[in-house]
Amino acid sequence: MDIPVYLLAVLLCITQVQADVFFHHGDTEVRYVTKVKNGQVDKRDECSCYCKRKWGTDAWDCCACGWADNICFPGDVSLTLESGEVIAMDELKQGHRVLAVTEGGQLVFSEVKTFLKRYPDNMAVYLDLITEDGQTMSLSESHVIFSSTTNNTKEMIPNFAGRVNIGDYLFTTDNCQSGICPVKVKTITHNVRKGVYVPLTDEGTVVVSNMVASCYSSINHHLAHLFMTPIRRYPWLLGDYQQQGYSPFISFLKNLGHWILPNNMQFDLSKEGFVAARTRTDL
Repeated sequence: MDIPVYLLAVLLCITQVQADVFFHHGDTEVRYVTKVKNGQVDKRDECSCYCKRKWGTDAWDCCACGWADNICFPGDVSLTLESGEVIAMDELKQGHRVLAVTEGGQLVFSEVKTFLKRYPDNMAVYLDLITEDGQTMSLSESHVIFSSTTNNTKEMIPNFAGRVNIGDYLFTTDNCQSGICPVKVKTITHNVRKGVYVPLTDEGTVVVSNMVASCYSSINHHLAHLFMTPIRRYPWLLGDYQQQGYSPFISFLKNLGHWILPNNMQFDLSKEGFVAARTRTDL
């Protein structure tokens, strides 16, 4: 039976939705937009984000997205201390021992040596990876998480969160008898959350909201772990930036990594990340 033209038009309107996210960056109201079509999300238009004019009522101008530099975890994700207590990221302190994973995939408790970045009051747009069993992992797109295209724990590899696809597997400690178990990603979306945190552990990994993640972002996990060796041994090198802000020294090391590493070993925010942001669901 043929579908009437007017009904097709209605269905098109339903399947093509503007998913706007509003938040404040400093004293500026920002609108973040993705276009959802048929359960998938197209690239946004030419402008990455819009800022509301302070002198107008409903006028918005294309503007630079300073929040794209917030490469990290939000403050409301959870971590497990050696005592068994579960705390929020915004409660985490230097010297805490948190659940992490060794290079061989074994669960251990690892000391938080310092924070590579810490802005408790900043708001940012985060990627939410939602699994089939309802778990949510929130982090920035360029942050490294451990994933696989199969449900084999032995094939768990570090991957940029923005390159995780629906149907891929993350690795969780929740309800897992063997330590770490695969769980399939069902939905990928974005949300605004408060706080910008990057804790650095001895292992270079951390279990966040029961999911295995790296302490590093935007460049290859193993090389980042090597670059951060001096900081893990001598965290005092960061001075006051251990508790607030982002050290110019860390910024220099990261920029150096982007300069010398091939494209397949880094995450380019100008080509993927927020410019190709997407909200997807396994329908």
